[in-house]
Amino acid sequence: MFHTSITLPEILYKRLCHVAVDEGKTLKDMMSEAVEEYVSRKEKGGGKR
Repeated sequence: MFHTSITLPEILYKRLCHVAVDEGKTLKDMMSEAVEEYVSRKEKGGGKR
């Protein structure tokens, strides 16, 4: 696996593969969580306003 910058589809894909099966979450739940994770990762990367 290549270590590139994390993209939103990548996070969604990982959650779809792992989290959904483990926790039985809905797609809507995962979408909002993935967006939150994406935003927090972007902010950690120095993209703060």
